[in-house]
Amino acid sequence: MIELKCIIEYSIDMKIKAIGFDLGNTLIYSEQSLNWSNNYKNALEKGFYSIKKMPTECDYNNCITILSKYNTRINPRENEVGSDQIFSEIMEILKLDLSEKELFENEFFRYFLQGNKLFDDTEEVLEDIKKQNLKTGILTDVPYGRVNGFVAEEIKPINRNIDIILSSVDIGYRKPNINGYIMLAKKLETKTNEMVYVGDEEKDIIGANNAGIISILINRTDKKINYGEKYQFKNLREMWYNLRRQTFT
Repeated sequence: MIELKCIIEYSIDMKIKAIGFDLGNTLIYSEQSLNWSNNYKNALEKGFYSIKKMPTECDYNNCITILSKYNTRINPRENEVGSDQIFSEIMEILKLDLSEKELFENEFFRYFLQGNKLFDDTEEVLEDIKKQNLKTGILTDVPYGRVNGFVAEEIKPINRNIDIILSSVDIGYRKPNINGYIMLAKKLETKTNEMVYVGDEEKDIIGANNAGIISILINRTDKKINYGEKYQFKNLREMWYNLRRQTFT
């Protein structure tokens, strides 16, 4: 139930045909640190166990060096690098057969997926959006170029309410590069100026603005933040109430 008295009203003055979303910290959150480097060793341990290899401390250090190189929170990049390249480098430095790469890689990523959960307003808002016959899509940067199957696994509870899922691996670029936003609009069969993009980070907003998409920042914290977004809301419920009110009344 939406508590209308607690909602700040905004004037959203145009009709929209589609809504794009970021994934992490917008629709889902992780109980683990956003910087995966804090848990590299635990995740690598799962990978080693899956291929029945007893790692040395040197093995861990070599893997961590490669993972740190591709950690975008440490070394930002715009061009995406796929997990195949990253984990092939790991297999090479460990002197392991490439046939073991997929199993090792999958277990590494599963370690981080286990802590992911939907925000309590995600499912109900997406369901209501679909009732209004709006198209919905996700454009998300993926850590270490992980394969799309893991994105689908993360959103399994809400998959029926999402029309299109695009990752930085699909696009070849990470946000705020505009190519992903333009591709999302194309896949949703709408013009960029007839859709909104909802995210929680500065790069989400910069990319949407540069692509001519209406930008919405979700700020679930008490901090005052302004990334140049068109609109800012405390959560998805507040966002959807105001968007629905202006679009369908």
